This record gives sequence, structure tokens and C-alpha cells, in this order.
Amino acid sequence: MRRRIGIAAAVAVGILLLALWTARRDYSGWFRYDDSIPLRPRVERTLETETVRRYDVRLASCEGADIVAYLDLPQSPPPYPVVIVQGGYRKGREVVDLVGDSALKRGWAVFSMEYRYTGSENPVLLYFQARGAMRDAVLDLRRALDYLESRDDIDASREVIVGVSLGALFAPILASVDGRVDAVALIYGGGNLGEVVRANSPVPRVPTEILVAVSALLYAPFEPLKYAGGIPPRPLLMIHGTGDRWVPAKCAEEFYDRVDGPKEILWHDAGHIRSFKTEEIARLVEECLDWMGRVIPPRDRGEGPAS
Repeated sequence: MRRRIGIAAAVAVGILLLALWTARRDYSGWFRYDDSIPLRPRVERTLETETVRRYDVRLASCEGADIVAYLDLPQSPPPYPVVIVQGGYRKGREVVDLVGDSALKRGWAVFSMEYRYTGSENPVLLYFQARGAMRDAVLDLRRALDYLESRDDIDASREVIVGVSLGALFAPILASVDGRVDAVALIYGGGNLGEVVRANSPVPRVPTEILVAVSALLYAPFEPLKYAGGIPPRPLLMIHGTGDRWVPAKCAEEFYDRVDGPKEILWHDAGHIRSFKTEEIARLVEECLDWMGRVIPPRDRGEGPAS
């Protein structure tokens, strides 16, 4: 009996030490990549109107798979500041249509890529397979920056990452590990993934707490709180809903409090953002663009792109 108790105690201590090590570990090296791998861009114009030139962009990922994205350019003269918008699960590059013409009319280029992993119908498989796919998303965003900075019509000194819902997981990581990002906006995102798992768990309390503990270990490389300190001195905007049940308001507050730099948070009396709420999305876009205009003011057209 004593032996069993001793073994159980040893296992419990081991798990606790593993959890502490995981919580404190620096995972920034997990998102390094070989930037000498050719991008092999394939770019085709697919749409042109009075306000936009849209391009279908395909790049080689670090493993050689396709990174698929849209790049919308204004009809105004270049160089263009660029906003990289990453939306929620399964939304992919179509999020550019939710942004609409507002950014283009203000002279911003808009870039958004697909998530390469579309997910399994089996929730258990999805839970474990998503980890690698999330790392791919960060690496693909870094490759996207490589491509954007290779273009003469993009102003490399004015690059903003906007993460919405799921995309808000990747924006802090990208900003923390890649110094090329000039500003960060998180829309309906926050920190403390354990609390997010707890808020969304469909199972009873005890299994939920086990799921929270496992998630803290498995998804530790993506915990936004780990990367909050890597955002300053770049400005941060957060927009969140007081009634958000998917990413509780206290998760947004916890992340915001961790950022010791220029920051602003806007609260809406609303739940989590949904793609069919067009009026709310339009308001969010305008708020985000107003902030971008303040923190990254327009350049003199005669200056040309930054070197």
C-alpha cells in the first residue's frame, strides 16, 4: 500500500515539475526557420475594380507545401503600408472580404492567408493534430513577411498584424519572434489558454480540469501570455466583448496587463465576433483602421519605401 502511495506521489511530483518547466520554457526557438529556402512565388491577378487589385498568391512553405493567400492592393500610388489579417478557424483568406474596401480607400494593402490544416472530423484527432498545424501557421506568416518585403510596392516600415479570434493566438507570437512587425492588433483574443479551454469545455468539472492541465502542456508553445513581453515597444490594440463566452473578458484583461508598452483596449457590449455580424465587423474594421492611422501615420509619398 505504501509503495503504491509512494509511486503515485512520485508521479504527481513528476507531472508538477513537468508542468512548471513547460510553463517557464522559452519556445521562441520553435518558430525559427530557414529563410534561404526559395519562396517560389506564383502570383495571378484575379480581380480589379475601382478600388482594388486582388492577387492570388502562392508561396512555398518551409516544407515545400503551398501557402495560399490573397493580396489586395489599392488603386492609389505605391508604396503601400500592409495589414496582415488572420481570422478565425476555417475562415482563411476570405477574411479580406470582411475587411472590405475601407482599408484600401485609406491606402493600405491587405494580405490574408489560408490555414493549411483544415481539421479532422474526429475531435480527438483534431485536438492533437492542431498543435503542428498551429506552428505551421506562424512559420507561414513569417514566410509571408519575406514575400511582402520582397515587393517594391510594399512599404516594409509599416507592417501591421491583426489577429481575429483564432488568429489572435498567432499575432503575439509573430510579433515576438519577428522584429519586422510594426504594430499588433488583437480582436477578440487574449491570454491564459487554460481558462479558454475551461470556458469552452463540454464535459463535467473533473474531466475539464484534466483537459485544462493537458492543454497547458500540449499547447504551451502557443500561450499568448508567453509573448506579451515581446510586443513592446510596438503599439498594441485590443478589441474585446464584455460578453464573450469563447474567450472570456478576463483573458483579454490578463494579456493586456502583461504588455508594458503603448497599448489601448476597446470594449464592446457583445459576445464573440461572428462572420455574419456585418455591421459589427464594419465597426471593428473602422476602429482598427483609425488606430493604425494614429500609430503608423502616412508617409510622404515623395520619400519612397523605407530601405
